[in-house]
Amino acid sequence: LGSSIYNIALILGVTMVVSPVAIEVPPVVLRIDMIVMVSTVLACVPAFWTGRRLSRGEGAAFAVSYLVYLTYLIAVPR
Repeated sequence: LGSSIYNIALILGVTMVVSPVAIEVPPVVLRIDMIVMVSTVLACVPAFWTGRRLSRGEGAAFAVSYLVYLTYLIAVPR
């Protein structure tokens, strides 16, 4: 987890600062993907407050939501 946060925050951040080419983010990313990611983070907060462990039901809900999102990514052309 720490390595992932480090890579996203520092390595990707430095790369974006020194890159001479601007990276354009398609509007669909801001509309759909960001909403999914923010709602996933918000769903994790109460799940981890309950003893810092996921129950089977919570784990199943996360797995099903991931499969739905993955199906959406595969089915909808970009």
